[in-house]
Amino acid sequence: MQATRGVRLTPVPLAAAARGAVALAVPLLIGVLTGAVVPAVLAGIGALWGVGQDGSDPYRLRLRRLVRMGLAAACGLLAGGLALRSGHPVAVPGCLVAAALLGGAVSLRGPLASVAGMHLLLGATVGAGIPVPGPWWQPPLALLAGVALVTALSATPWLWRRHAIERDAVLAVYRAAAEALSAAGSAGAEAARRRLTAALDHAHRAMGRHLSRRVRSGTELSALRDAFDTALRLGEVTSALVWEGRVLPAYVRDVPLTLAARLLPSVSTPAQDGGDLR
Repeated sequence: MQATRGVRLTPVPLAAAARGAVALAVPLLIGVLTGAVVPAVLAGIGALWGVGQDGSDPYRLRLRRLVRMGLAAACGLLAGGLALRSGHPVAVPGCLVAAALLGGAVSLRGPLASVAGMHLLLGATVGAGIPVPGPWWQPPLALLAGVALVTALSATPWLWRRHAIERDAVLAVYRAAAEALSAAGSAGAEAARRRLTAALDHAHRAMGRHLSRRVRSGTELSALRDAFDTALRLGEVTSALVWEGRVLPAYVRDVPLTLAARLLPSVSTPAQDGGDLR
């Protein structure tokens, strides 16, 4: 027990787990009920690859990653399937070599391209290794259907929670700052300061594409940017206070949550909820 004291467990991403369970089960269930088992398995493979690229990052970035991955995997599956159907002895090895070279070249262009390049090769490997009955266009469409299901489940909440992910990331900075100020002068101060740094890094990634855009004042995104700018300054001040190693008075520890309540209005104030917004 001594070794685990002070360790902060990462919460289970229940929403992503639920999306994965639904996305993997639905194609297979449809295949069993309709008798179209092979297309259902390919759709399940697409859903599996899509679940592997799902996450909790902003919806636009999530959507771009899933779309690129799905198109690359479908192209690879199509190329591998056509090579296998041709029956030529060098078609399959040639296709895999070409897919590996192209996937490697594409992967050098950045993280999103790396995902696409890897799944291009995976698709070609599956297409060239598993003979699928039916027309040549059916396997890539089945694969895309599985990816599309994951994409719909993952990105649809954007319609009514447009900037919720960015807002949660910024709010996490204020909560981490409050925790760090409360831990100042104690044995857990350094761990709390590291969590604050991690929260700042995550918020910067979530807000990244919005920081260079021009936005109208008075909008939700404008308020989020103001809250993020304040969070950056708050992080610097909090780190300096934690480094001093002195226990801070209650009115100082309450500052981050009070700021969060004013800059992110749906957050309750410390006076309303007893000072704990977690």
